[in-house]
Amino acid sequence: MNAHESDKLRGMLARAGFVQGAGPDTADIVIFQTCSIRDTAARKTLTHISQAKKERIKNKRKQIICVIGCLSAHKQIPGVDIVLGTNQLEVLVQKLTTKDVSDEKFSRPVGRGRGADRPRFGNFETDTSLVVSSVIITHGCGNFCSYCIVPYVRGPEYSRDIEEIVAD
Repeated sequence: MNAHESDKLRGMLARAGFVQGAGPDTADIVIFQTCSIRDTAARKTLTHISQAKKERIKNKRKQIICVIGCLSAHKQIPGVDIVLGTNQLEVLVQKLTTKDVSDEKFSRPVGRGRGADRPRFGNFETDTSLVVSSVIITHGCGNFCSYCIVPYVRGPEYSRDIEEIVAD
């Protein structure tokens, strides 16, 4: 799911005129697409976010740090410019293209927990050089296993219409 969403976000940003940089050290915007299904992954991501914040201060850069996805849907992440929960790729692109985030800080996750807005799936440009790409047919989960956070951050399970899937 995260690979698909990252691919989709890359296409949306490219369509909005953004160009992917060589790496976080030289980028004007750093985006962390997060997952918190596994504690180890969540801890590593928080470490990377912390390092990015320290580097930004150390180098006195006007770098925008964005955190989106499952981790930000249920954890407070201070010191970053934009924090959004799941299903919010379009909101991120809108904030980056229409707001001067150096003057206005977005720090509250939107769409937290159950009942978050359903994501739009189709009509997103992806990297055409890829040999394989994903087509999402369901989203969310309704099982509420004791060890899993997916139903809480992605919402209840639902399936897409067959016409949408075929179109993708």
